[in-house]
Amino acid sequence: MNISIIKKNKNNKTFITEDTNDDLNFSILSKSKEQKVIIELPEKPKGLKDESTNCYMNSLLQCFYHIKGLRTSFIDPTKYSSEDQKVCRSLSEIMKELTYGEKDSYSPNKFKKVMGEINSKFLEKRLVEVCDLYRTVIDSIQDEIPYESTEEGEDYINKKQSYEEAKRDVDPNNPISKELNYFYETIYKCPNGYNCYSIQNDSSIMFELLKISNVTKGKIDLYKCFDYNFRIIENNQFFCNKCNRSHTNKSKDKLLSLPKILTIILNRGKGKKYNGKVQFDEIINIQKYVDDTFIEPDKRNFNYKLIGVSTYSEISPKLGHYIAYCYRENEKKYFCFNDTNINIVDFEDIVNNGEPTILFYEQNDEENNIVLLK
Repeated sequence: MNISIIKKNKNNKTFITEDTNDDLNFSILSKSKEQKVIIELPEKPKGLKDESTNCYMNSLLQCFYHIKGLRTSFIDPTKYSSEDQKVCRSLSEIMKELTYGEKDSYSPNKFKKVMGEINSKFLEKRLVEVCDLYRTVIDSIQDEIPYESTEEGEDYINKKQSYEEAKRDVDPNNPISKELNYFYETIYKCPNGYNCYSIQNDSSIMFELLKISNVTKGKIDLYKCFDYNFRIIENNQFFCNKCNRSHTNKSKDKLLSLPKILTIILNRGKGKKYNGKVQFDEIINIQKYVDDTFIEPDKRNFNYKLIGVSTYSEISPKLGHYIAYCYRENEKKYFCFNDTNINIVDFEDIVNNGEPTILFYEQNDEENNIVLLK
């Protein structure tokens, strides 16, 4: 393992200028014991300016910033010096400004311009769905941090072999892979008695609320969303490698790994939308939906705590507004980030105000293994 290079900026704050080859997080060695390192939040939270209907962007950026691993990974813009790394660099500049900047608020206009070069709708003075921005940012980061896998082919026969090969297809040093990505398997029941597996990875779980509400008679909570997504599907088409034939039969999904950050997108639909409340807890347990075959026993932590929510409120049929609720580890409290307006809230306030669009849950950490860099 390499040791991170630590430098001071003009405000005598510390930041990491090189990451390590650790596939979980930035780390240092202290007394022969590996410890995780994060960039500590500033004493006073900072806001983001809404100068051209970019509240949806501010909401997502605040959630990203309050994910410790992303904040640490992107704190140094000099790591992303390539001309092809504009999204990573502009995101890094926001992370750095929110951490070390002297002003109470920061304009994300440069980030907005970079995203507008990818898709012009992010430059328009109108509201964009935050989940569209999320996907674009995640895909752009993955594209800007190149990684060439030595593995070829996606059709696997042996489950253990397929999972190990699938993991090698993902860059372990990519911040998105380290913090957000998870693996899941689709198990197909072949009529000839074989179990077939498809192994894939993603950075979020999307719940289609309109479809779920048809099954749950309109009332939805997060566990009903999980139950629907990981249900047995009766008629699914697949190709069986063992009998070399295509079939239509039952299938079922299971999570194969536990991401550090579990990202849940609540898709309310376009045009015809689900307008009801979605109930969610501060702590959730996902063990029911996990195949823990490849998870080491001491890492089978299925509990996740809410650390960020991007929430939408409809002011009128043609006007809405996004805000973020984020958990700050300094105060051990939730904060409402309404652009430049910031205040402390209770969890009940988060549940009762607005429509949650993206939820970020963090896997419980052992606090004694965390080193804060000030």
